[in-house]
Amino acid sequence: MKIKKLLMVILITVCMVAGLSGCATYDNFKDTFFTDKGAGADTIKIGVLEPTTGENSSYGKAEIRGIEIAHKLHGKVLGKKVELVYEDTQSSIYTTQSAIQNILEKKPAVVLGTYGDACSLAAGEYLRDAKVPGITISATNPLVTENNEYYFRTSFSEAIQGYATAEYAVKSLNQNKVAVVSVEGDDTVSDMVNNFTRKCKGLYTVTKTKKVVKVTKKVKKKKVTTKQTITVAEKHPVTCQEIQIKQDGSDLDACIEQIRKSGVRTIFMATSFDSGKTFAGELDRLKVNGVTLIGPKEWHNNKLLSLQSGLKGIKIAVASDFNGETAETKNYKEFTEAYQKKYGNKNQDQGTVMAYDAYMLAIEAIEKAGSTDGAKVRDALAKTRDYSGASGVITFNKLGVPSKPVNIDVIKDGAFKTVYVYKVK
Repeated sequence: MKIKKLLMVILITVCMVAGLSGCATYDNFKDTFFTDKGAGADTIKIGVLEPTTGENSSYGKAEIRGIEIAHKLHGKVLGKKVELVYEDTQSSIYTTQSAIQNILEKKPAVVLGTYGDACSLAAGEYLRDAKVPGITISATNPLVTENNEYYFRTSFSEAIQGYATAEYAVKSLNQNKVAVVSVEGDDTVSDMVNNFTRKCKGLYTVTKTKKVVKVTKKVKKKKVTTKQTITVAEKHPVTCQEIQIKQDGSDLDACIEQIRKSGVRTIFMATSFDSGKTFAGELDRLKVNGVTLIGPKEWHNNKLLSLQSGLKGIKIAVASDFNGETAETKNYKEFTEAYQKKYGNKNQDQGTVMAYDAYMLAIEAIEKAGSTDGAKVRDALAKTRDYSGASGVITFNKLGVPSKPVNIDVIKDGAFKTVYVYKVK
């Protein structure tokens, strides 16, 4: 009783010094000493750092759905309840900095998120300094994990995405003329663009033609000439045209006319979904038919289903983190049943599936570490090998990146269908 009275005096003093302006100060103090959420309580905290407002809120909410499905199914670790601690980044790198600090004050064992490369980079330095591991669910920029041993990801990197889409364009679609489109000044996609172009230049298409040739043979010491049909394979080097469109879209029609004249019919769109939607709409309006647009994994959501349904002469393929058609893992089945029970929609957003995996990886790491100590949990995460997740089998390399295949999906009968799989070597 005396200790609690003393603590209350300290609390009053802290609030007076802060001018009662720091509600966060009061909440943190109260959580630590006066509630069952504090140190020594029978709960373990996991931070959820996602945008629930701002331009990326739909993506953040999709990832939160996956985390909450996993939490409902697996709400305990080390015999204690798991408490999710939320902070809204508001889709801003500046708000992300204060949001991650607020979460870290609650002493989480792991932080999940956030959506967006820039926001993930902003959060990363705080995670590293606090020695608290984080798992970004969908960020693909290699810098997020390259220089930060405390940050992991459940998605493949931009580099791999560039290689996979290039191989699909050339090997599966058999195209020897391709283009890659990006928005002027957008440096965040430079790895995708460079690796798509580099991969294309190292590939070639093959055409097989039948030719009639004369063949002379000796038959009983006499030369006999006959005609035979043979198949001749010819290799064709791949040309890749790089096109940049202005941010305001003022040169869009000119770029599309350039594509029409070049004969290119397969285009990798290293852009946001909104920019890709505008581009596809202009292709359709100008009647540039027979074109395949390949989008990055950011496009893999239900918005794309609506876009494709309105396009007649344009097919859209998109990179994907998971292949629901062939997934046979226990986690995938468990996730799918829970998702359909709650949302009744078979076309899950890939961010939701990977967020489920991020939570499950965090739980497994805490269990293996036998502790909530950040360094120990980080070491357990780094040792993840052949984890059979809902989005695929995950093994982290030394940069915290999973060596998982990249699936290429198209839309058929109103649903995503995997048509090509790029296996990471």
